[in-house]
Amino acid sequence: MPEESKLQIIKNEPVNHHTYLMLLKTKNKMDVKPGQFLMLKPNDTYDPLNRRAFAIADIEDDIICIYYDIVGKATNIMKGLMPHTYIDALLPLGKGVFTPQYDKLNVVLAGGIGISGVSLFCKFLKAKNIDFKLYYGVKSKEYLIMLDWFQKYSIDVEIYTEDGSIGKGGFVTKAIEDHSDDIIIHACGPTPMLRSVKKIAKQRHLKAYLSLENPMACGYGVCLGCVVKSKDTYIRTCVEGPVLDSEEIEF
Repeated sequence: MPEESKLQIIKNEPVNHHTYLMLLKTKNKMDVKPGQFLMLKPNDTYDPLNRRAFAIADIEDDIICIYYDIVGKATNIMKGLMPHTYIDALLPLGKGVFTPQYDKLNVVLAGGIGISGVSLFCKFLKAKNIDFKLYYGVKSKEYLIMLDWFQKYSIDVEIYTEDGSIGKGGFVTKAIEDHSDDIIIHACGPTPMLRSVKKIAKQRHLKAYLSLENPMACGYGVCLGCVVKSKDTYIRTCVEGPVLDSEEIEF
């Protein structure tokens, strides 16, 4: 069950020109599954009113790791928070998580800050010695994050940049074309990327699971602000997701 608590900030520092790393200490060791997330409220006022959702990039004992881009009022407030202060949190959230396939190659795609949404999954795959490939796409080399983290866990990363400044040039979705049909796709990134993954998976009759980045207000399915259309109804990203079967959703 999700817990609402005040988490102590251990570290909060920039890793590039617009992305920050925050380490948070929990009161108790938590069971966090790959793909789950937390929601943070950066201050005790009504501005901003709601918490913001962030992927849980890693967890070691009682320390949770998140990465966040500076995109609005909440994250601009967050970047000024100092170590040893506390932040309001709700976690862990999400029933839809990444699940490995044991008889196929697990192809993991990440776009931008979405790398922090698949990192814990990659760590799990590595620890269980499950076959996988990780592909990471950004606009240019200045946007890369977490490479030292992946090196720490001996996880290979194949990089794609839109401007060709490092790694392979073009969109990370190109990586799917380099594999046979005997793969399963796990992806996290901006919505246009996930739409492209869904389209390619449908064309090639591949199974794909997408971690959606829908804006959320409550985190536990009450406000219905994060719903995504499915074939017959609507699915709450924060509860049934954030990881969903691409065949089940329309977006």
